[in-house]
This record gives sequence, C-alpha cells and structure tokens, in this order.
Amino acid sequence: MNNVHTNSAVTSKIMPICGMSEPNEFSNDGIYIGKTMIYKLPFFLDKKAEINPHITIIGMTGSGTSYLLKSIVARSVMLNGCNVAVIDWNNEYSKLISFIGGRVLSIGSDFKINLLDMYCAENRSLKSALDLLNRMLNFEQSQRSLLHIILKEQLKSKKSITLQSLICAAAKVPKGGHELESKLSELMGSPIFCDETDFDIKRILSGRFSINLSSLKDDIERSEVSAFVVGIITKAMHEMELGSQSDTIVVLDEAWRLIENTNEIGVLFREARKYNISIIAATQMASDINNEIIANSGCIFLFRLQSEQDYLTLNSIGILDNESKDMLARLGIGSCMVHLALKDSSSIRKFFIGKVDGVDFENVKLLCGSMRLEISYKRFEECTKEYIGDANCLSKILSYIAENSRNVDLRAFIIFMQSIGLKRPEIIAYLRSMELRDLAIVDAYEK
Repeated sequence: MNNVHTNSAVTSKIMPICGMSEPNEFSNDGIYIGKTMIYKLPFFLDKKAEINPHITIIGMTGSGTSYLLKSIVARSVMLNGCNVAVIDWNNEYSKLISFIGGRVLSIGSDFKINLLDMYCAENRSLKSALDLLNRMLNFEQSQRSLLHIILKEQLKSKKSITLQSLICAAAKVPKGGHELESKLSELMGSPIFCDETDFDIKRILSGRFSINLSSLKDDIERSEVSAFVVGIITKAMHEMELGSQSDTIVVLDEAWRLIENTNEIGVLFREARKYNISIIAATQMASDINNEIIANSGCIFLFRLQSEQDYLTLNSIGILDNESKDMLARLGIGSCMVHLALKDSSSIRKFFIGKVDGVDFENVKLLCGSMRLEISYKRFEECTKEYIGDANCLSKILSYIAENSRNVDLRAFIIFMQSIGLKRPEIIAYLRSMELRDLAIVDAYEK
C-alpha cells in the first residue's frame, strides 16, 4: 500500500492532472493533427465546423510550430487541392512548396517592386513615403526636410516616383542636395526600389507560391515588403466577388514581425473568410498577437511558450487558465494545447495533443558515383511498403535511411539490404520502383 502512495506521488509530479474536459469525440473530416493527450482520440481540424477558418500558432523556437504549420498546409493541398501563398521570411518553406508542386518566387529575379511608386499608386500619403525612406536611411532633420520638398514636387507632377528620380532631383539642389544624393544612393541596387513594379498578386493567390524574402538586406526591408504584400493581398481580395475565390491559404510565419507594420493584417482576419481565404499566422511571442487576431481565429495552437510574460498575456485574455498554464509549461517538443471555437457550440473547447503527427518534407538522396536520385520521403516510404513485404525488413530499412540522414550511398544500401535477408530480384524490383536506372543498379552491384 505504501508503494502505491509513493508511486502516485511521483506520477503526480511528472504528469499533472488536467481538469479540462477533453471532448470524447471529434469530426472525422478535415486535416489530421494528432491524438489527444488523455483519451488518445484522433483530432481532425475541420475548418467548416469552426466559427472562423483562421489559425494562430504560438510557441517558442523549436517547440514544433513550423512543423505543424507546414503539415496543415501540405495536408490541405493533398485533401482539398487548395491554393497557397506564403510570405517566407527566411526561405524556410522551399521544401514544402516543392512538396505541394508550387514555386518559390524571389524578389529581383522573379518579380520586381518599386515601393515608392506603390505608395503613390495606392494613394498613400507623402508622409508614408518619407517615413519608408527614413526607416531605412535614418535621415538628419535637414535631409528629411529637403526630401519632403522633393517628394511633394514629384507627387504633383504625377510621374512615376523612383529611387533614381529622387537621386537626380537631390543632385540639382545646391545646398544639402549632395549629402541627400549620397544618402539615397545607399539604396541603389535594392530589389525593392526597382524602376517599376511587376507583381501579380492575383496570379499568386490562384496557385501555390512562396514569396522568398531571405535575399533582402535586413529585417527592415523584409518588414516593408511583407507589409506591401499583405496590403495588396487585401486590395486584391476586395476586388473579388464574395465566395468566388477557390480555397486559398495565406501563411504569415514570423507574423509578429508584420503586425506592428500593417493594419491590413486585422482586415484579413476579419474579412478573408468571405472570400474563401484562410490565414495561418505563426509567432514565437504571444505578446505580439493582438486581440483582433485572437478573436478571429477559429483555432489557436499553443506550444511551450518563450517567457512568463507570454503566459500572463494569454491568461489575461482568457486563452489560458492557471491549470492549463501549468500543463503548457511542462510540454515537450511537438505537444500542444488546442483552443477551438466551433459554430455549433457556445463554449470553447480546450484540450491537449500528445504529439503532432505531421508531414515529412525531407527528400531521400541515393548516390552512386556521378548518379544522384532524389525523391520525396513520402514516395520512398510508399515504395518501401509496397515492395518490402516483411515487416521486420521494412522497419530496418526505414531506420537505416533515418540513421544516414536520408543521404545514402546506393552500394552500401544494397549491401545492407542483403545483410537483412533480401534477395537480388527483390532488391532490383524495389529500386526500379523508385525509377532508378538499370545501369546505375548494375554498376552498384558490380562495385
């Protein structure tokens, strides 16, 4: 009896008892996320059942936020064939885009932006254009005043405003013009101050694309372009007929970097669902997610948070109570809390996922001399399951690939398969199923 008490005390320290009422059933429709922590029930994220299709994901670096986000996008494409537009801060989504058959667009090479001209085209104020340049160059007061005059004159002329036109105008000013010209010239060559804008957001919203910002100089440039893209998404959305757009996901990872720079984020969260557009915003810091985003998110995923302030922020707006806060602080990588608002329920469902069961995007590389074959892990796994009938051999092959970081020498792979009992005809049929050339297979056997 004493042992029972002792074991119970130990267990209670490592696994807090959750007082939240975990739902005992879920819809079988939607995107599979993982199994619940208590009853081990499969949870499917069904945006049609939610009060709002938008998703917010919050968690510290390495907790599993990006893995969940990418898995939701991949499964949405596989299940529903939806369109995808990603604002990719650090080029972290190229493998996902490749996996779903999309295209990565880089500023400068794939499209052009003239942010100055866009400020005029969108009827924004002269002050906005001036503030844009000041954020990047930090002018002295005299330089700012001179630039204000130049911008005002160019706006009156109704000609396209470019960085080059501002530099030329500054060079003609006798007093202080040379210093301003030199300052503005620091931006020459920047892909966001091209002579013209060539950016078709309607095409991007009708396909599967990521807008790669990693080539930009710094976070200031990335923030400006992000705000620009969100702004023209909002404008393009308002030009659509309600419900005319195919299902589209707009991904705002590192969303906290955007929120302080644009008001259109709130507009997207309030109105996008009417146009069949859903937003997925991911951030590391809860304190940077405003109440408007929280209020318009049908589902919020919370992973382990970065600071005590983040827990307090979510507690203050009713997302967390003390009990769920304690559980969240103990979560391991890949585990998360779900805050779900459904159309047919007046109450919020809160429960924990034991571990997100996501989609793997890493490719498997098979090498033999100059031959190099690269296939998706999903396809490799399917071929292995189809051609390797023995469950023990199947498990060993998948473990072997994982141990070699999916970068495998074909000759060593063949030797390994022979060592676990597979015969030559089985191995050849298996390798052919992955479209390996016969010449490469023969060459590997000979060596």
